[in-house]
Amino acid sequence: MSTTTNPIVTKIAEKFSVDSESLLSTLKATAFKQSGDNVITNEQMYALLIVSDQYNLNPFTKEIYAFPDKFGGIVPVVSVDGWNRIANEHPHFDGVEFEYSTDVVRPEGAGAHCHAWIETILYRKDRKHPTRVREYLDECYKTPYQDYVTGQVKNGPWQSHPKRMLRHKSEIQCYRVGFGFVGIYDEDEALRIINNDVEQAPQQVSKASVVSIQSTRPQTESEMQAHLPAPETEEPFDEKIVDEFVERLCQRAVKTNQWQAAKDLIDERYVGGARTHAQNKLSEQEQLSSNGNGSEQADDESTSQGNVAESTQPEVKTQTSSRKKSNPDKVLSQQNDSNGQNFF
Repeated sequence: MSTTTNPIVTKIAEKFSVDSESLLSTLKATAFKQSGDNVITNEQMYALLIVSDQYNLNPFTKEIYAFPDKFGGIVPVVSVDGWNRIANEHPHFDGVEFEYSTDVVRPEGAGAHCHAWIETILYRKDRKHPTRVREYLDECYKTPYQDYVTGQVKNGPWQSHPKRMLRHKSEIQCYRVGFGFVGIYDEDEALRIINNDVEQAPQQVSKASVVSIQSTRPQTESEMQAHLPAPETEEPFDEKIVDEFVERLCQRAVKTNQWQAAKDLIDERYVGGARTHAQNKLSEQEQLSSNGNGSEQADDESTSQGNVAESTQPEVKTQTSSRKKSNPDKVLSQQNDSNGQNFF
C-alpha cells in the first residue's frame, strides 16, 4: 500500500488540509526528536499518526511528537499543551485545582526555590470524589542534562522553573490516573525510556543475572531456613507428658482407625526431638494395633456376650450406654476425614 492511499495518512491530511504525499516527509522532519542520521520509517510515522488521531492532537504544533526507539518503534510524547487539550476536551472534565506544600527547598543546581510537593485535584462530572495525585520534588527533579547531540552539560527547565515543572508533573499524572490515558508520555519519561534502552545492553543484563544468582543462592536458602515456623532442633522436653498425650491419641485412633489424623496432630503440636519421639511411639502403637486387631475384637465380643448372659435389663442399659459413647466417635471420625486438627 502506498503512503498516499494509507487510510491514516489520508485522514490526517484531510483533517489538516495538507497534501497526502508531502504529509509524511514534513512530519518526519518536524515531529521526531532524534540524534545522528537515523532514518524515520513510514511505519514509525504511521504509529505517531495513529496516536495523534486517537487523542485528537496536532503534530504540526508539537502537541504530540515522538522519540524513535532502537527496536523500530516510537515513544509518543505529549507536550503540556497537548495534555491540557485532551483533558479539557474530555466530556466529564469538571475543573482542576492545585495544592502546594508549605515546605520550600532549593534542589542542587536549581536557580530558584520550589515546594517540596504539589498536589493536583481533578474533578469529574460523573464522579462524587475527585482524583488527587501528589508529586514530590525529590522524585521528579531532573539535574542538568547532557545534550545528546553536542555532549555538553546544560541547564534545563528544572533549573530555571522548578515550581512550574513540578506542577506539570503532578497535573499530567493526575490526568493519566483520572481519565485513564495510556500509551503517551511526557518528555522526561520518554528520555528515561530511551536511555534505559541504550544502557541495558543484552550482554550486561545476562552477565549481571548470572552473578546475582550465584551470589544470592546460599543467602536465599539461609533466609528460607530462618523464616521457618519453628527450628527443627533437639530441644529439651518432658518425655512423660509426651507419652501421656500419645497414649490418648492411640486410644482414640484404635477406636476410630484415624492414625493419619493422629500423626498430623503430632506434627502440628511438637517440633524437634519431641516430635520424633512422639512419632516413634505412635508408629509402635499403630503396628501393635494392626497385629492384634483380631484378638482384641474377639475379646470385645466375649465380654459383650458375658454381659448379655448376666441380666436382660443390664443388657439394655449396656447397649444404650455403648451407643451413647459411640456417637461422638462416629462424628469425630467424620471430622477427622476432612481435618485432622479436631482429633479429640
